[in-house]
Amino acid sequence: GGRNGKELNWTLKFAFEAWKYSNGEIQNRKLTICKSVSNEELRLHVRQIKIRPFDVIRIRARIAEQNSFGSPQGLLVELVGKDISDAGLNQFALKLEEPVTFEDVRFGIFTLDRRLNLYEAKTSWGSINIGLSLPTDDREEIKKILTQAYLLWDSRESWSDRIANYATTKLLGLKNKTWLGEDETELSAEQFRSKMKLESISMEPNGDFEFWFDDGDLFWGHAI
Repeated sequence: GGRNGKELNWTLKFAFEAWKYSNGEIQNRKLTICKSVSNEELRLHVRQIKIRPFDVIRIRARIAEQNSFGSPQGLLVELVGKDISDAGLNQFALKLEEPVTFEDVRFGIFTLDRRLNLYEAKTSWGSINIGLSLPTDDREEIKKILTQAYLLWDSRESWSDRIANYATTKLLGLKNKTWLGEDETELSAEQFRSKMKLESISMEPNGDFEFWFDDGDLFWGHAI
């Protein structure tokens, strides 16, 4: 669920990897479903009816197969609930649970996260273990990203300092001005840096990358 600005209602949104009309053939293409709902309705759909990955569920919806998005879209009318009566969809759901992986000689095994359509691996950055994310499932783009990642890792010490110094320069003043807890004294730059713990790096096909840090409770659990 998401909403923008001052909107009162939420947009409930989920997608089927495969789907079919009643008495129709399975369509092996994504169908995105949306509905404008209240906060209470959102909780009902997500928590009580429990839309979960790999479930086969039945809905009533208005479907537009041809539209400006370029893929089938649906307006939810009713979420009927889980339905395991269709052998074909059950088999498709089981296949989706099989891991999709590839191995890189330097970073190890990458596994596809279907929720986010990205590959992830657990690797090392110096003496620490971190996650490395490649936000694509296109093999040609992956080759390009990995080439950039090799260069980044080759300059690891330089980039570790540059990133940590930049974060400290940008955020230390904010921490000391508005994010101090009760009885917490102002932090020095060295103290600030020592609390940041690198968790993951995300690489983009165009060469951009992001470092994600655990904040060590500097900002009460928000990632840096």
